[in-house]
Amino acid sequence: MKPIDFPESNKVLQRPDTMTDEECQPLHIFTDQNCCLSCWEMSFKERLIALFTGRIWLSVYSGATQPPVWLMPGKTVFEIVDAEFDEKSDALEDFKLRKANMVEELEGLRVAVRDGWAIPEQLSLDGKP
Repeated sequence: MKPIDFPESNKVLQRPDTMTDEECQPLHIFTDQNCCLSCWEMSFKERLIALFTGRIWLSVYSGATQPPVWLMPGKTVFEIVDAEFDEKSDALEDFKLRKANMVEELEGLRVAVRDGWAIPEQLSLDGKP
């Protein structure tokens, strides 16, 4: 995955002096001084792996503990977050409907795979090689 810039970003975090450019690149974020939000783009291969395993791994360089974090797929999260604070907005309901449709489509794929599609071993549905 690679970090990408997005319209709502309002700050760019630079790499620590202890890391090289190959280890860490600038990170565009949105911050409201309470939360930092970044956007990451998956390669085609990463999308396939996520589709079949249903897993994304998160690593935070923070020592012995991990701060509270969350992950969310989608083109943007700002409409969804705004909807939580605006009861008149339909964005959250639209999101729930899209999620239900996606779950239904994934179940159809799962059945197709079970019924004879061959998938590479590293993309097994149970996440085990």
